[in-house]
Amino acid sequence: MTSSQSLLLSKSLSTLSISKEATSDYIPKYFDVGVNITDKMFDGYYHGKKYNQNDIINVLKKSLIHHVNDILLTGSSLIESKNTIDIVKKLRNDDDHLNDIPNLYSTVGVHPCTVLEFENESENENEDINTYIEKHLQNLENLIIEGLKLNIVKAFGEIGLDYDRLHYTPMDKQLKYFQIQLELATKFNLPLFLHMRSAVDDFIKIIKPFIENNKLKNKNLLVHSFTGNSNELIKLLDLEKNDYKIFISINGASLRDQSTIDSLHLIPINRLMIETDSPWCEIKKTHPSYKFLTKSPNKFYPSDYENYEKITSNNKINQVLTQQSKKSPSLTLFEFLPIPIIKHDKFNKFQYMELFNETPLIKSRNEPCLIGLVAEVVSKILAIEPEILIDNCYKNSMEVFGEMDTIERT
Repeated sequence: MTSSQSLLLSKSLSTLSISKEATSDYIPKYFDVGVNITDKMFDGYYHGKKYNQNDIINVLKKSLIHHVNDILLTGSSLIESKNTIDIVKKLRNDDDHLNDIPNLYSTVGVHPCTVLEFENESENENEDINTYIEKHLQNLENLIIEGLKLNIVKAFGEIGLDYDRLHYTPMDKQLKYFQIQLELATKFNLPLFLHMRSAVDDFIKIIKPFIENNKLKNKNLLVHSFTGNSNELIKLLDLEKNDYKIFISINGASLRDQSTIDSLHLIPINRLMIETDSPWCEIKKTHPSYKFLTKSPNKFYPSDYENYEKITSNNKINQVLTQQSKKSPSLTLFEFLPIPIIKHDKFNKFQYMELFNETPLIKSRNEPCLIGLVAEVVSKILAIEPEILIDNCYKNSMEVFGEMDTIERT
């Protein structure tokens, strides 16, 4: 073990002295720091075909029922960032749903896989490419200013590097527009929402001067959806200088490879966040993390006991569950929560909607209500009490992205 590894491990373990008395009536509070609400799956599209209606409202309602108090919605392009802000604006003005959904915030930025939008052909064929790039950058800046005035935008991102998907954007373009967007970030007092996949050395080479020269006004940087190994994690955490803080968020993708799982103990608990990155990054049966999951009610979903009681006492539900064919069941409950789960092409044909408090989950589509599964896996891997893990992740997220005047959910 290197000296850096020893220092980080010591720092991580020392934070575990935080004590919290476990109580039987403990209710978790989650902050999902990564949800892609503009993804086509939430609009009912799968493989380019529309199968069901937009169910964003039901997805958000479901997340609040399952203890998600706050959500940071991710912007991955100029248009997606704008659409995300528009969704939050609309929902904040919707009195019918405001108290039924989590507190919502958003980011603004261009993901490394979509930065070629800076060079899309201009409507004016005589326009110079550099002029178009500057115009696109100005539009991004204007959107941030608008989002800040509305008190919606809480981070600049998602920006960074992704060398696993060079088929979307070549390396040189990713490097160029990561640098350019970091320069734009220096104009605002916003934390950074960063993407780094298989590119740690170039990622550090670009961002390190901004930290060493104190160019970023906000000193909170989140590397979201971490999927690297211990060496990569150490390099990222070693960026902490000049009071800058490096936060790491974990989701299902972080828990699919043993090398990433083995690195989690190096993350200090005061630098840890959790997310779903939904509708992507679910925890799958093929992942080594799957074995840690247990059926609710548990400390991660304690109040679901009432939902189970309602289901088990409902004669019609029990009748369907016991009498249906095992080969082609018409009603299936999610393995870990008392929620029906169906294939996307069956959503509009679901016959038992009136028997449940919430709409079904869709197979292979992740949702923010499932963040408790991430919390359970991380808690067990790190051997940290659920209350300590959940409360600290929420505290970290609120300190970086939250608002003191948001609605307190009970």
